[in-house]
Amino acid sequence: MPKLAALISPERAADVIDPETRRLLEDRFDVVWATADHTTGPGSLARPPALDPAAVPLLAEGADVLLTSWGTPHLGKELWADGNGPKVVAHAAGTVKNLIDPVILDQGVGVFSAGPRIAWSVGEYCLASMLTLARRLPRFDSAVRGGG
Repeated sequence: MPKLAALISPERAADVIDPETRRLLEDRFDVVWATADHTTGPGSLARPPALDPAAVPLLAEGADVLLTSWGTPHLGKELWADGNGPKVVAHAAGTVKNLIDPVILDQGVGVFSAGPRIAWSVGEYCLASMLTLARRLPRFDSAVRGGG
């Protein structure tokens, strides 16, 4: 069975991987999940803890697939230095620009992100935020100018 390393804090995993998807992953892969011991600290509701960069090589050892998301540290070329690194990096978020060392892309590693899947929702959120701001901005402006 292929091995998948979930390089995501437990809080982030709970946020982006529903129980059914988690079950499907565990049915198809030997999954190594990051624990609180692999994170950088307690985090907060607004910002879950990030994965400790030192935990990445330990979790990724022998993995065929890496599952990443927000809070996953940069994946350096040392993960692939022995020529036996993961064959796939699946990013459960947008861009992988700052996640992957470009040299990895030249080694035939499949890298993809959820960017196209979440783009519509992100756009809807941005539009709703701008409309909310446009409606409230005059009130905020007058309050600040009035010393509030």
